[in-house]
Amino acid sequence: MAGLHDLRPARYLDAPSAYAFAASWLAALPDDRAIVWVRAAGDPRLDFGAPCPDGLKRRGVDPARLLQVRARPGAEALWAMETALSAGALVLGEAGRDPAYDLTASRRLHRAARAAGVAALVVRAHDADGPSAALTRWTIRPELAPAAAWTGAGGLSGLGPIRVRAELERARGGPPRSFELEWSEDALRRSQPAPLADRSADRPRRRAG
Repeated sequence: MAGLHDLRPARYLDAPSAYAFAASWLAALPDDRAIVWVRAAGDPRLDFGAPCPDGLKRRGVDPARLLQVRARPGAEALWAMETALSAGALVLGEAGRDPAYDLTASRRLHRAARAAGVAALVVRAHDADGPSAALTRWTIRPELAPAAAWTGAGGLSGLGPIRVRAELERARGGPPRSFELEWSEDALRRSQPAPLADRSADRPRRRAG
């Protein structure tokens, strides 16, 4: 949906889940526009390292589409977001608790995104307050997933699929909703998890040679 969308982690340590949700959102959009990630320089509330090319690929995002911009919080970061939107790029911006990201600034970003027909996703800090003009507001937290059937050394189970809980707290023209989303790396898409089907563990094995 073209326009501005706010994302925030439920807690400080949930920020990587919020970024993963944003990346999968951008990957699901039906175009291959450039993605401009405006990173807030010097904001420790959002500093979880640089994007990993392999991680982006696993989210369905071609790293070649990504342009990172390091900007000082405030007018510089907001200018970079608006400029990227005006050029027709998808935008993932970091606002943290920046007081400059207010109703006036968010309206400008929303209008620029609508005019270009693109999505702008802005990640705020978990404890950020203050209104914005975003079409939707989401809170993201990780969810436990069932362990994989494979067992390794010491009987440890394999890693299960990645799951997040996405709480749609505000949507223009719609009620709040809650989604439990599971990421399928094979299909490169998000989906709502289905109950696990019973599968037989006894499968014939082929002998070597």
